Amino acid sequence: LLPPGPGGRPLHLRDLDVGLWGVSDAGITAWYGVWKRPGDFDAALMQSPFLLWNCGEILEEVLNASPNWTARHNNNGRLRFYMDRGTDSEEDKFGQSTERFYSLL
Repeated sequence: LLPPGPGGRPLHLRDLDVGLWGVSDAGITAWYGVWKRPGDFDAALMQSPFLLWNCGEILEEVLNASPNWTARHNNNGRLRFYMDRGTDSEEDKFGQSTERFYSLL
């Protein structure tokens, strides 16, 4: 049961932004949930997602998707992907794949 919204009107779950958040492997899980069920989730917040898991399978998934996937599933402008990553030693190992992945979204 949700509390009343502005003016006392009843709220429904889809009136709210629903997102997933995770760090490293859980960052991939956040992306996967939004990617596979964009009507149920509005945002994926990914902190240092381990994009090289399973030989970069996540990158292949995005590369093989239609270039306008995000536009088709945008839920009236609600669909968002947020990524960040560490610096220094992580940049050499994961920086390029993180930047590439984000540019494809």
